Amino acid sequence: MRDEYGYPSVFKQFVKNVYGSNLQHRIIPFPQTSQNAARFFRDKGLRPDLIYVDASHEYDDVLADLHAWYPLLSEHGMIFGDDYCKHWHGVMDAVDRFSRYANMSVRHERFENGPGEAPSDYWWYEKKAGCNRHAVCADHPNSSHCYDDDCEDCFGS
Repeated sequence: MRDEYGYPSVFKQFVKNVYGSNLQHRIIPFPQTSQNAARFFRDKGLRPDLIYVDASHEYDDVLADLHAWYPLLSEHGMIFGDDYCKHWHGVMDAVDRFSRYANMSVRHERFENGPGEAPSDYWWYEKKAGCNRHAVCADHPNSSHCYDDDCEDCFGS
């Protein structure tokens, strides 16, 4: 992947694909870090219907992204990503843990790619009606996220 003017060439191709498919009214490229983008969406009251999480594959980063983005989803919105497999255990563990936090089941499916290509393992959640669970709990008010498995506010009894 080449770098052009500070952006990976894949971003330029993505923008071309969006406009080439005449989807610019539905897909808005927003080149920003995940946390900065979530903060912007929250501050502007934007409620996306669909969020694709595919940044860092480290456990803490994935969990932070889920806590930042899930509350922003529109009712019945979907958040999804890929690399839900043992090779990317940080993704798999964070997605599973967040599903306990939000009291929902993670759904996942493997899609076979072309010959000689690795399969793609996708995961997704659909937001439940009326669910506005936030990352900060009463027991941990000074923390931006609570990851305490024993915390009833975060994980239930």
